[in-house]
Amino acid sequence: MSERQDELTVSLRATLDEYMGAFGRFDIDVLSSYWDREESDPLYIAEEVAGRMTSHDAIQAYWSATAGRLARLWTRTRGHAAAPRATDLAQLAFDMDWACRLGSAPDDPPIGGSLQVAALYRRRGDRWLLVSWVEAPLGPLPWLRRLYQEAGARIAGEG
Repeated sequence: MSERQDELTVSLRATLDEYMGAFGRFDIDVLSSYWDREESDPLYIAEEVAGRMTSHDAIQAYWSATAGRLARLWTRTRGHAAAPRATDLAQLAFDMDWACRLGSAPDDPPIGGSLQVAALYRRRGDRWLLVSWVEAPLGPLPWLRRLYQEAGARIAGEG
């Protein structure tokens, strides 16, 4: 990885960390501020939603609906890799683990999973703003392999 890509990864990761913090708080105004509102054709593909969201209004409606369904959300990102795509565009690809609590009772067990994300950012002044966010869940075979490996490590006392 070049020095430029390292700097880009650090910059985009800082923006991503702030964005994910706002998502965990369901702060829709802050989430919206991380998207390029000048972009007429944003793209958001969430793993749990059939179809694409291609307008800022549709993306905000998704966030509102998600906030209404979840009592709590946790996320962890890793494996960040950035690449410039044009003078004002950059892509950040990463893995994301998530967990959420659907019910409000403390004994409601959380559910979760892992997915891959490709985010496209546009540089506007001194900020990187999202124009595209695409989530891709792991397929059944990698997911089952990981599940069995985590169970094995836990049982063997390694996790």
